[in-house]
Amino acid sequence: MNRFSSLKRLVESLKQSDYKNDTVDLMFKFDQPCDAASVDWAKDVQWPFGSVQVQIANTNMGLRQAWLEAWQPQTLDDRAIILEDDITVSPLWYQWIQAMYDHYGHRHDLAGFSLQRQQLVPLKERSGDKIHHNDNEPFLYNLVGSIGYAPNAQVWRDFIEWTKCSLCKGQEQDVSIPELIVTDWYKRTNQRMMWTQHFTYFTKHYNLFTLYQFPSNSKCMGAHWRAKGAHFGSSLGQDFQTAQQEDFEFKFPQVLTRYDWGFRPVPVEPKLRTIVITSAVGYTSLSNFENFVGTLRKFYQGDVTMIVGEAVPEQILTFLTKHRIDTHKTEEGRSWAEFNKFRFSFYSTNCSMETYDYCLALDFRDVIFQGNPFPTSLQTETADVLLYAHSKDWSLSNDVGRSYLNNLMKCHGAHYRTKVLNKPVINAGGVLGTPFFFLQMLDLMLNEDLKCFDDQILLNIGIYGGLIKKVKQHKVFDQGIGIINNVAYGDRFTKDSYGRYGGRDCFLSPIVHQFDRKDQEPPLNEKCSGW
Repeated sequence: MNRFSSLKRLVESLKQSDYKNDTVDLMFKFDQPCDAASVDWAKDVQWPFGSVQVQIANTNMGLRQAWLEAWQPQTLDDRAIILEDDITVSPLWYQWIQAMYDHYGHRHDLAGFSLQRQQLVPLKERSGDKIHHNDNEPFLYNLVGSIGYAPNAQVWRDFIEWTKCSLCKGQEQDVSIPELIVTDWYKRTNQRMMWTQHFTYFTKHYNLFTLYQFPSNSKCMGAHWRAKGAHFGSSLGQDFQTAQQEDFEFKFPQVLTRYDWGFRPVPVEPKLRTIVITSAVGYTSLSNFENFVGTLRKFYQGDVTMIVGEAVPEQILTFLTKHRIDTHKTEEGRSWAEFNKFRFSFYSTNCSMETYDYCLALDFRDVIFQGNPFPTSLQTETADVLLYAHSKDWSLSNDVGRSYLNNLMKCHGAHYRTKVLNKPVINAGGVLGTPFFFLQMLDLMLNEDLKCFDDQILLNIGIYGGLIKKVKQHKVFDQGIGIINNVAYGDRFTKDSYGRYGGRDCFLSPIVHQFDRKDQEPPLNEKCSGW
């Protein structure tokens, strides 16, 4: 589409900005079919602030793919802004973006920054509501603003990787959010022309926000000229005037108000009290501890406690001290049944009601971390325990289920067989629960009327057989969904171009269990090469 005049208007507004002697490169990206005059003009643009590059697509991509290919961060410190051609910017835009990056770029809930004077309240039940003026007060909003968007580099990189999987043929994910009007628009439109629905779905999963600041006098940092094209059947003209110095005041409040999709302030929830607990008895190789502790500390700085054997080398103890791991030595050589009793007693003792809301008990050797093991959704969780299944069920039709059924019959006879039959095998190598749940699990483990004391069997008959009766609610997640992804025994997963494991929904798995197994299935998205 020929929007030569719009493109020239955008570049002229960019030239009027103050770049403070920074090097700022300019890249033009043209979709097909493209206007030859626009391309030739872009190649000759005089841009004294940095380099100029021109890239032309080989085929028609559509607006969604054009956005997805607009920027590929090379490092997590990279900064960029993505501008469609029917935008003009305030002379203050660059100073504002840089200042916001410097003050708030470290936030874990930040998706990016928008120049837009956002007007949309997408929540259907509040769709008639208006956004407050909030003159010159920065704030965070659940909804992205695509009119001049500067993404957080890590968020954008992970979003691009997620779309490569979630848009792959045969692996497409339903990105509907029924309570939002934007989902209705997405379903009615040519979906190749709307990238924001996928980004909204992605940011919903991670509870991310876009940062805005509205100048005074109904001005904006980035004006949308609403030219005829993918979004408008005819040209509607400029939505707001761009801000000048007299319209704007730089402010950096320590606490930013966060607004949900209904533009309602998000309550500040008390921080959850959490702990990771594991047993590393019998392991003396530093590499095992580097896999578990090294990856965990990239994402989680909270409490961690660990049992180790008496023979653990001093080098490992030094490593654990450096990473602030509360370490407890214990004797080695117990039987598996006795060790399980000791282990769950240790879990329950360290997961005290006075100190913690949720505790995460994990296997050690075959676990790595790719994200924070305690998701933000825990703030509103009502279940006492969250459990994660294998793809195989308790059945004679598969090797895993048949093996567990045989062990169950040896230990408990046929009594619990009907309780577990054809239900997913719950993995005991990763349990996220309240202190109350771990007390119940310890009672089960110490029950002398039961035999074998195998944690896998007892957890499954405890949940499916109703032996853990007092928990108010439990949740069992299907394999490949949720924070723990079990990836062995025929379990399925996805992988991104960085080799990171994802679930069946293509989202990165915060915790990967059995990552070191050599008999893994190929990734579900193995044949996907992109969008």
